[in-house]
Amino acid sequence: TRLRRNPALWPYAALSASYFAHVGLFLPYLPLWLSDLGLSLLAISLLNAIPPTTRLAAPYLWGSLADRTGQPNRVMRICVVLSAVGGLGLCLGLQWGLPGLAVFLFVLFFHNSALMPMSEAAIAQQVTRSGQFDMRLYGQVRLWGSGGFLLTVLVAGAWYEYLGIEWLPWLSVLGMLVLGVAVWRLPLPTATRSSLAS
Repeated sequence: TRLRRNPALWPYAALSASYFAHVGLFLPYLPLWLSDLGLSLLAISLLNAIPPTTRLAAPYLWGSLADRTGQPNRVMRICVVLSAVGGLGLCLGLQWGLPGLAVFLFVLFFHNSALMPMSEAAIAQQVTRSGQFDMRLYGQVRLWGSGGFLLTVLVAGAWYEYLGIEWLPWLSVLGMLVLGVAVWRLPLPTATRSSLAS
């Protein structure tokens, strides 16, 4: 494929795969984990609303910082570290009760939800040649994200069924570590202010 002949895009394919793999490990099974904790339906509903709610502001705030600094990959490194902090907090969040779970979920997704829009901007820059956006090459990069999501949804489902849903926060942290490796493998810098703003 053309992606194979473009090694500069491999780190972005790995980023897409690891990001959506983490999503597949976590989001489809979050309500089951919260139910396993013995929370009420109202509490589960409120906690499950946190991830999409963070997307109302977080991508714009972090994207604005990446735009102003011209260093989106450095900003993504910050986001992935803080996301991991939120994930680790979930592993211990029961000690804080419902407020602790809410805080750590917010920390995790406030930073995690900003990663993909910034990486999308960087990928778009990488697949643009002479002012022309190469949709086919972009699709080949993003296909890795779809594969990562499908694979982890299936594997995680089997894992949780046989070993228990209580593993969810720990697998989430593992997924964040893999995502962190992918983010750290991105070259610095990858974009300028003008390219992000366009």
